[in-house]
Amino acid sequence: MHTIHIMSNPCSLNNVHAEQIAGLLHIHGFIIEKNIKAADILISVVCPVIDELTMLVEIKQLIKAHKKKKIILAGCLSQKMVPQVRKITHTASLVSSHNISGIVGVVEEVINGNAIDAVSYQEERKLHQPRVRINPFSGIIPLQPSCDHHCPYCEFHLSQKHIVSYKKEDILKEVHTALRDGCKEIIVASHDVSSYATEEIWRSSLPELLKEILAIDHPFKLRMGKLNVKNIKPILDELIEIFKSDKVYKYLFLPLLSGNDAVLNTLEAGYTVDDFRNIINRFRTEIPNLTIATEVVIGHPGENVEGFNESLEVIREMRPDSVSITKSESKHTERVEENVVKDRMRIIHDISKNISRMNNERWLDWQGEILIDERGKGDSWVGRNFSYKPVMVNGDYSLGQTVQVKVITTDVNQLKAERI
Repeated sequence: MHTIHIMSNPCSLNNVHAEQIAGLLHIHGFIIEKNIKAADILISVVCPVIDELTMLVEIKQLIKAHKKKKIILAGCLSQKMVPQVRKITHTASLVSSHNISGIVGVVEEVINGNAIDAVSYQEERKLHQPRVRINPFSGIIPLQPSCDHHCPYCEFHLSQKHIVSYKKEDILKEVHTALRDGCKEIIVASHDVSSYATEEIWRSSLPELLKEILAIDHPFKLRMGKLNVKNIKPILDELIEIFKSDKVYKYLFLPLLSGNDAVLNTLEAGYTVDDFRNIINRFRTEIPNLTIATEVVIGHPGENVEGFNESLEVIREMRPDSVSITKSESKHTERVEENVVKDRMRIIHDISKNISRMNNERWLDWQGEILIDERGKGDSWVGRNFSYKPVMVNGDYSLGQTVQVKVITTDVNQLKAERI
């Protein structure tokens, strides 16, 4: 029997694809190999959501590093991307997120020496499928296959036809399955969680869904996926009340994209910088010790020096705990010069890193409970506190275990603690 190694990245939906691929292959008798060197077949679940160029570079490096392996590229691939991938490799097989259910057939073709392009659109539900969880104590629950935006900086919508949110009853069933499997945390995932069911009514049905999830009589923590300023505005009061639940991690991922309203307009964001400020301030006022993650797009057409400086000012003012920095991949002729984009990304990175370090220093001497959800190096483990802050602790623990700790040192990326 051939052995298969599956690679994925930190994107929650990407991990859903990887877990379902592993689940389908497992029930058909294939061996999932954790050691990439020992595997015959390598499946890489790729993600072009923001930066297609980076994805293509990573594919090129993957093909070069594993010339002797049979390779399958899976995930959010659109038909538009196929010619670009085929310039890199003619031997790898391609499987889009709409064709995950056919992965067994693709693997069998690959074993027989055939390269397959399974990227045509077909509606495919991501719920109630066999799964081998990447983290057995973390249940990732997809709410929809896409979002209701067509952002010009994002390639993801090109691999989708239209948004259809999954039915509430099906999502709740998936949550119950995850809890029955022993999951201690539930992650509601989408490229915009707050767009849930917006194809049906004028505002998101996310609050109603979350209330029913939280009402489940079972111990677990809930983490919210990425939200969107435009879709949060009509449900802000309800969402803040939901965040006050002891079951909900005090973690808010809300993209800024740009601190300049003109750039937000070209990005078709549907909101203003003041909208972003107001939402962050409301959350911070009512949710103590809230962890805030955001995202900025650098170098989009129209981003002049003044616009970039306004983005810097908002970052300094709002002081988020983490900032994802993305280079615009717009094909517009008036793109910002590459060397300017690199400089701006470096400046944002340095400033956000310093803010993260200072924010973490406020947690020094904090005492409380963490949920172990990751194995570190040596005898170290990483857990999450109520604000979803990563806390490293040394000792003999297991995934899903709760531990009482005291923070003794801090750095840019995490808190370091000892057991008490």
